[in-house]
Amino acid sequence: KLGQELKEKEKTYLKEHALLSLVMGVPGNDIEDEAESFVDKEEFKNYHYMMLIEFCRDFFGVKAADFTEVLNRTIDIDYQYLNISQQQCVLLFNEEDIDRRRLAGDIINRINNTYKEKCYISVSEYFDDKTPLAKVYEVLEGLMENRFYVLEDKIFLQNDKSEDNDFDELEDDK
Repeated sequence: KLGQELKEKEKTYLKEHALLSLVMGVPGNDIEDEAESFVDKEEFKNYHYMMLIEFCRDFFGVKAADFTEVLNRTIDIDYQYLNISQQQCVLLFNEEDIDRRRLAGDIINRINNTYKEKCYISVSEYFDDKTPLAKVYEVLEGLMENRFYVLEDKIFLQNDKSEDNDFDELEDDK
């Protein structure tokens, strides 16, 4: 039983490493080939939304030892968590349709209530298996820059059509 547990942990680690490398832009074939013996490559194609969560200061090394448990109490759909840095993490969702603003708002509220920390969230629009994860991440990083210009907003949605968000105009000017 212990051997099976170790194999599962190794598989989980390799999957996270491979996904993180794809998000950060390491060429996909190298990563997929490296993880192929442990992870089904088709799993990498099942994601349709990405969420970037960013804090103003170091969070993941200081307060967030239980962050995934806190997320699990907040998110009722399957997701993949990837730690990017002391200030950032990415969540990948394989759902076909999610209420991006509600989900991001729920996460912000849970983080504020649990940790008393301020964070910002950018969320991609729906993407398919032909869209490189690195490209989606790059768009989310660009959206996140809007926090310096639209100070009252904490949620930034790619191609948001709601009236209460005018940062898309900033993106279109680039």
